[in-house]
Parts: sequence; C-alpha cells; structure tokens
Amino acid sequence: MMKKVLAPFVLAFAAATMAMPAQSADIKIGVVNLARLVVSSPQAKRARETMESKFTARKDELESKQETFRADVERLKRDGQVMSESAREKLESQIRDQQRRLKLLQDEYNEDVQLAEKKEMSSLREDIRVVIDDFAKSEGFDLIVGDAILFASDKVDVTDQVLKKLEDRI
Repeated sequence: MMKKVLAPFVLAFAAATMAMPAQSADIKIGVVNLARLVVSSPQAKRARETMESKFTARKDELESKQETFRADVERLKRDGQVMSESAREKLESQIRDQQRRLKLLQDEYNEDVQLAEKKEMSSLREDIRVVIDDFAKSEGFDLIVGDAILFASDKVDVTDQVLKKLEDRI
C-alpha cells in the first residue's frame, strides 16, 4: 500500500526536479537496493543464524518422525498382505495416528517459524530504516528512494554506504 502511495510522489518529485532551473541542481538523491540490504546485511545474517539455531532441533525431530512414518508405510505396502489381519489393522491405525500427529507438529512448526521470521524481519526493517535515516541526514541527502526504481545509475546508488553503516552497527 505504501509503495503505491509513494510511487506517484517519487515520479512527481523526479519530474519536478528535472524541470527545475539549473541553480536547483544541488538536490542530493540516492538509491538504496533494499533487497540487497535484506540479504547482505550482518543483521540479516544474524537473523538467519538465530532462526537456524532456534528451529534446527525441532526440524530434525520432525524429519525423524517423518522418516519413521515413511518406513511404517513402506512396511505396510511391503508386508501388509502377509501380515495377520490384527497386525495389519494395528499398523494401519498406528500410521493414521502418526499422520495426524505429524500434520499437527508440521503445522505448529510452520506457524512458529512464520511468527519468528516476521519478528526478525520487523527488527531488520527497523534497523535498516534507522540507518538509512541517519545516513541520509549525515551525508546531506534530500531524498533516498528504494523499491520501485526502474533505473538508477551507480552515481546515485548508496546501497554500499548504507550496508557499511549496518555493518558498523553490529
């Protein structure tokens, strides 16, 4: 929603800037590649490491239970016709229970991962926002734009400088 609101403003500002007389050429504009910051910043790396350490054990446990489930299904396929009826029914019941538990565990895991990712991304976006604001003010920029840029020369791209400031914050 915000992008749709800002896009006409950015285009209008750019058009107005181009139409200004030469004495107004001291307006300083920079471009930041937000996607690159989200991938390359040390804060993003830390967030990935946090997520990994937080969820690796649960993921491994879930994968182990899935493997047990697959082995039981395979055993039923392979041996089901030669098993006694009671043994086959017991294994089928066990597989149904495993399937229900796995679905519940997978749903809980996915929900927890999504919530944690949302929290980490919110924190990352806030860090990036603060650094861009500080950088723009300290470097005398009048406008820094991010998403929805169709073209930006290297001359106005300040992503590397913002990335350096993010690295300095760690």
